[in-house]
Amino acid sequence: MTATYTDIDIVRKVQQGDTEAFGELMNRYEAKLTRYLGRFLHDDDAVTDVLQDVLVKAYINIQSFDENYTFSSWVYRIAHNEALNALKKKKSTPFSWFDPEALVPYFAYHDKTEEKIDLEVLKKDIEQVLIKLPESYREILVLYFFEELSYKEISLVLKIPISSVGVRINRAKKKAYELVKLETTTIHEYH
Repeated sequence: MTATYTDIDIVRKVQQGDTEAFGELMNRYEAKLTRYLGRFLHDDDAVTDVLQDVLVKAYINIQSFDENYTFSSWVYRIAHNEALNALKKKKSTPFSWFDPEALVPYFAYHDKTEEKIDLEVLKKDIEQVLIKLPESYREILVLYFFEELSYKEISLVLKIPISSVGVRINRAKKKAYELVKLETTTIHEYH
């Protein structure tokens, strides 16, 4: 199968019985889904297990795929649901292990006193901030900034109106900024 086929072309082949074509879809999405799941689950074994569940569910349910949507939104929705199920079973706090370096460019700010903020301190602040953000804000930040999904795709994954996506992203960024500022101010007060 060549790269000239669209996801929809490949889905149609799978729906017509070409089971090998499903491998092409997974080649396209396995790394993305692994990265996405890794942002919710903190151990490689859990990511591997959940990824397998996602692949099985995608394959079993591919006949019901609606071509009015993108395959990426559809498969991310499955991954989203499976990650949430795994977290519920584990009853752990998502993002406590989160790599804050990825968010630094999005939430870095210029201090009015123009003091240089130690990057390591800022990273720790962001990690603490992500833990404090409501789940709906954490999710949307991951989908938008890390998975680089469009508003429409995020709308489909989270099953919220597209107009709510932008609002939620802006609220999440504002809340994260406030928390980063609060954390940094608190740290500087003790030094």
